[in-house]
Amino acid sequence: MKRILEMTEVLTNAFGAPGYEDDVLKIIKKYATGMKYERDSINNLYIYFNEFDEKKPTILLDCHSDEVGFMVEHIEENGSLKFLPLGGWHTGNIPAMSVTIKIIRENISRE
Repeated sequence: MKRILEMTEVLTNAFGAPGYEDDVLKIIKKYATGMKYERDSINNLYIYFNEFDEKKPTILLDCHSDEVGFMVEHIEENGSLKFLPLGGWHTGNIPAMSVTIKIIRENISRE
């Protein structure tokens, strides 16, 4: 039970904005020790138990590994941010939310 609570805490606090689920998937793989896993092109992660018994039922746990987030679109001279929502935000809730800013550097060509 302690391991499940620890895993839940770590996953809950992981960065996982839509399109940037890599941190979440790394954590899941860490806790899937001794199991086979594969990842597809749209970030689905399939984990298989090593022991397969046709007499036992197959169980599917299906969940999102991402969460709603924002993408910074512009930083004003005074330091305030203009951002785009990622996912289904209710705009009235946004002022009550705390945010964590993660800098993700990608190779973006600018012409």
